[in-house]
Amino acid sequence: MTIKLHSSNYPVWKAQAVPYFRGHDLYGYLDGTISIPPKELNISDSTTGTSQTIPNPLYHQWLRQDSLILATINSSLTEDVLT
Repeated sequence: MTIKLHSSNYPVWKAQAVPYFRGHDLYGYLDGTISIPPKELNISDSTTGTSQTIPNPLYHQWLRQDSLILATINSSLTEDVLT
């Protein structure tokens, strides 16, 4: 994104940001349609009747993507807007 957001250019900034994130299939992170998965999964063993909790790999993937999106947005803000 080439235009940095400042106090008076939100429509122009949004006009470049929305197609960018939609074009990369990432807009769902911004509008909430891609929801955060649980941090952990409960796995049951039907033969022993035990269960264990393991980290959810989808959560870590979601968190990594969300962080990259936030970094991209932050890099498109002027210092005044960022603070």
